[in-house]
Order: sequence, then C-alpha cells, then structure tokens
Amino acid sequence: FVLWYPADRIAFMNGVAFSAGALGAMTATVPLELALRAFGWRDIFVALAVATIAVAAVLYFFVPERKHERKAETLALQLAGVAAILRDPAFWRVGIALCTSQAATVALLTLWMTTWLRDVAGFSLAEVAQALLAVNVALIAGYLGYGRAADAVARRGRSALPLFAGGIACASACLAVIAFGTTAGSVLTWALFIFFGAASTVAYPMLSRRYPRGMAGRVNTCMNIFTFMGTFLGQWGAGLILNRWAPTATGYDPAAYFYAFGALWLAQLAGLLWLLAGRRLLAPP
Repeated sequence: FVLWYPADRIAFMNGVAFSAGALGAMTATVPLELALRAFGWRDIFVALAVATIAVAAVLYFFVPERKHERKAETLALQLAGVAAILRDPAFWRVGIALCTSQAATVALLTLWMTTWLRDVAGFSLAEVAQALLAVNVALIAGYLGYGRAADAVARRGRSALPLFAGGIACASACLAVIAFGTTAGSVLTWALFIFFGAASTVAYPMLSRRYPRGMAGRVNTCMNIFTFMGTFLGQWGAGLILNRWAPTATGYDPAAYFYAFGALWLAQLAGLLWLLAGRRLLAPP
C-alpha cells in the first residue's frame, strides 16, 4: 500500500486489508455451522486448503508488481533502521498500548467470546455462531470507519492519536460491562467492544508516518510483534485464570470470567494510560 497509494489513503487501505481478514473470520461463524451439518471438519479443512492455494496462485500470476527504482539496502542498513525504530520512545508508547489492546479485543474475539456466550449468557451453538457473525460485521465497520477517519485527520495535518486512544477507551468501557457478567444486550455490547477495538489498526499508519517511506515494512513488522504477542498473552492468560476454577458440566465456571476478563481490562487500561502519558512524543513530525 505504501508503494501503490498516497500517504493520505494508507489508513483506509489498511482497513480494507484487515476487513478482508474479518470476512474470512465470518466464514467460521454461521456459514461454518451450516456446513458442518452436511460435511465433516476434515472435508472443510481440505476445501480451505485448496482455496488458499488458489488465492496464492492468483496473487503470483496475476497481481502486478509495482515498478520503482530504488537502491537495495545492505543488511547492516536494514538492521540500523530497525534499531532506530526501537530507540524511538514514541514507538514504545504506541506499541505497548497496541499490545495490551489486542490482548483484550483480539484474544477475546478469537477464543474466549464464544465460551463466555455459552457459559455466562447461556447461548446455544447456533446462537453463538449468529453472535459471532454480527460481531465480525461490527469489526469490518470499525476497520473501514477508523481507516477513513484516520486518513481524514492526516489530510488536515492532525494527529490520529485521539482516534487511537478514544477507541481503546470506549472498548475498555464495553469490556468492563462484559467482565461484570451483564448479559442483557450482550451481542450489542460485544459488537461495540470489537468495533471500538478496531481503532488499534490506526496505530500502524500513525507510526509509519514518523519514518521514511522505505521503512514502512520494518515499522509494520515491529508493530506486528506487539499485535501477536498481545493476542497470545491475552488468550493464554485468560485461560490460565479460567482454569483456576473447577469446570462445570458444560464449560468454565461463570464466576471465573469476572477475574479473567477483569485482568484483561486492567491491562488494556494500563496500556491506554501509558500511551496518554507520552502523548507529547506522538505529535505529528
């Protein structure tokens, strides 16, 4: 995207890419639940593998390369660029906030939301699939909406920090409601939680604009470390806490979710406060 599109469209294009991933996640909701009525899980996995190979072939044979003249950097220069990123205090403010936010939003969406709906809200398998579908629609709306908004503020020469921080703050408020076990309007609460959590993607273009264009790949890679580390720690940490309680006949003890989700809420809030404490470092360069 950095090679093909102007700087004031990067955030929206990132939103489009993330939305494509969310479309894939949507297939694991109601469509998968319906497919399992006619096919075994092995058949579905084989079909997904074939589809993945087909997409890879299309990318290789039909997607054009962007022709540009640029002198290749040596490995030493590439590593020096990474070191410069890691020495930037602003990078750590954004990265840690991204890590703790993803530890809550992505970890819960990809793993623990389904068990909460089953154990706390009492949803059936079909109802869980429908809720996941609705929440993934909210996720796509969040990706696209925050992408457009981030590009709009960039065109005006303003920082996207309020979008990033505001989204995390609103997601944190929704997570507090969920952690306390409020089941009334639970699908809407989860949808809002994930919608606001999509603001985390604003961190990528916001930070990339601080560095030369040729370093965009390294910036995104460094940010991805925080994203995947946060997701893993959130998934693992919540499970570690849930397993401290004896399981019920159908799943985890509903009382355990207050402590597991509460821990993720505290982590998300701490990351937000860390970000805001260094907001002066994140002024547009």
